[in-house]
Amino acid sequence: MKRVVFVPRLKHQELMAMYNLSDVVLDSVFFGGDTTTREAFEVGAPIVTYPGRTIGQRWTQAYYQVIGITDLIAKDPNDYVKIAVEVANMNQTSKKELRDRIMTSAQEKLYRVDTHEKWAEAIIEMAEKPRHWHWKDTMVDDVYEEL
Repeated sequence: MKRVVFVPRLKHQELMAMYNLSDVVLDSVFFGGDTTTREAFEVGAPIVTYPGRTIGQRWTQAYYQVIGITDLIAKDPNDYVKIAVEVANMNQTSKKELRDRIMTSAQEKLYRVDTHEKWAEAIIEMAEKPRHWHWKDTMVDDVYEEL
């Protein structure tokens, strides 16, 4: 825990500087990043995420899927810790390669000019074709038991 740093709310430029200095960023389990994830991607900061069952818990996973990077998405709490430790302990060359891969993929696939058209199409499709589904996931209970 000596290498884990919890920071108070920061001004935007301070947050961006922190992302630049971070070996790994941990996406909070019960309410994941959205804007903060996109900002971290701007500087290539690797974010480890453990997606939950609600949209607020799945933003980082969704962005990773859009940019084609899935190796930082944990399957369970143990995988979350394992990935975070592995990324934090990478050598400098591997850390730079990972940051470059995240930054390049985000620039090419997430920050595109035509992205708004894709979002509009997705929203229209959801409105026109409602789906009925039901969660059978006990992830929240499992996480509480792990803690």
